[in-house]
Amino acid sequence: MSQVQTRYWPDLLRVLATCSVIFLHYAAPGTSHPVGSYNFWVGNVLDSAVRACVPLFVMLSGALVLPSDRPLGEYLSRRMSRILAPAAFWSLIYLLYNLYRKDQAEGPLGIGKTVKWSYGQLQLGTEFHLWYLYMIIGLYLFIPILGRWIRAAPRQEIHYFLVIWAVALFASYPLLYKFRVAIELQYFGGYIGYLVLGYYLAQVQYVNRPLAWLAIGIGFIITVVGTYYVTLQNQQFTGTYFNYLTPNVALMAAGIFHLVRNAAPRALGPITTFIAANSFTIYLSHALVLLVFHHNGINGYTIEPLLGIPLMSLICLAISCVIAWLIQKSPLARYIAG
Repeated sequence: MSQVQTRYWPDLLRVLATCSVIFLHYAAPGTSHPVGSYNFWVGNVLDSAVRACVPLFVMLSGALVLPSDRPLGEYLSRRMSRILAPAAFWSLIYLLYNLYRKDQAEGPLGIGKTVKWSYGQLQLGTEFHLWYLYMIIGLYLFIPILGRWIRAAPRQEIHYFLVIWAVALFASYPLLYKFRVAIELQYFGGYIGYLVLGYYLAQVQYVNRPLAWLAIGIGFIITVVGTYYVTLQNQQFTGTYFNYLTPNVALMAAGIFHLVRNAAPRALGPITTFIAANSFTIYLSHALVLLVFHHNGINGYTIEPLLGIPLMSLICLAISCVIAWLIQKSPLARYIAG
């Protein structure tokens, strides 16, 4: 793998994951429509197609951060400084926005209730997408331990971990849950597996594009059909197969990662480069754009969804890029740009 290719494939993966997150959030409301309806199928199919977005971010962290052997203090200072300040800034932005919306709907809460409500918001994230910050901070805290093992581990040990992680993922399937055995596999579970998978796929030298496409196809079909089946059974949307920690989503993420890792172009255009460099800010800010449109009655389903979802996704991406550009030009850029 040439240095040029090595330099550009992570950026392409960042752009793909960032755009997929925005697209997902515009497609997702369709699944709340009656099961089997047109809007349900549009939401189900389009949402399923981009479900690998968050795992791709985590896998990219595994590929880029796990190989580094920085001293612990330097590593923590570097990583936490890039995430804690933006996390605090955007958590406050969404807290204030939601407080404003709540005051508009219910009237002033008073100081006591405002403090209590704000604390509750901050515990899990002040907006729906900020859970990612809490998750990635936890992973970053564990990476120094994981990295020391994985850099010295023979490939057989990494295979061993990934196989058990894959087995643990199957526990999320309701059809298999009744056959479970009380063996505790949580030590191999969670998003740590995506870190290891990203590291592994970035290191392997062989290329198997047909297998990657097969993994994507199988994962996609299971996601679409599985979501329809469990939603039909429960007569309300059930997102079991949308869970990022499922084998079907892991298959899609692995296939996409492998394809991009081995098929990235030798140069990226200025727009793609900008999105890659500002992917964290775009991720954090896009929900604000989405919410403002939503609260004014505009979403991907306002018009024909096959047109509305990509159109609103592009508009949201463009506005988020403008926000990222403005932050870059501000005196606070070094603290909140990530």
